[in-house]
Amino acid sequence: TWREKIVSKIEQSKLRVVKQGSLRPELIQKIETFVEANALVLDEGTMALTYFDVHFDNFIVRGDQIVGMLDFERTDILSIDYVLDVVQRMVNYPTKYASEEAEVLVRSEDYEDLMGWYKEYYPELFQFPNLETRLKLYAIQHDLQQRYYWPDVEDLRKELSRVVIGYPA
Repeated sequence: TWREKIVSKIEQSKLRVVKQGSLRPELIQKIETFVEANALVLDEGTMALTYFDVHFDNFIVRGDQIVGMLDFERTDILSIDYVLDVVQRMVNYPTKYASEEAEVLVRSEDYEDLMGWYKEYYPELFQFPNLETRLKLYAIQHDLQQRYYWPDVEDLRKELSRVVIGYPA
């Protein structure tokens, strides 16, 4: 099921991070408690072939038309709202997915309406009950996975702390 897939990814990444020792046990406990209390919101899912590498470096544009897309290795059968995790991350951290060459061109104001545009043009993504909690679970999955590969990036710890509300960053 969709819930089992996400919870399994969280668990795998959590075990790797615990073994690595890159997060405090108190934060790990908060994450476990949050996931256990909220995983049921993932019982509903609209499964489809989903492209979740939707940052601007992966689109080829001529004039005002998209004429191509790149990097299909981030395509899978997923619940369609899963892509919103990347979209929210782009809004929060506009340079995260930009190539080094493009970083100097990134302007936060170009991203601030991104979630609204998705809601306007792809409203099906927003039809899930408890969407905010679903997005928090997706963020935990992403951030734990990233924390393993970049254990010294403090922003990942802070983001995990922010997601599991109540734990001081």
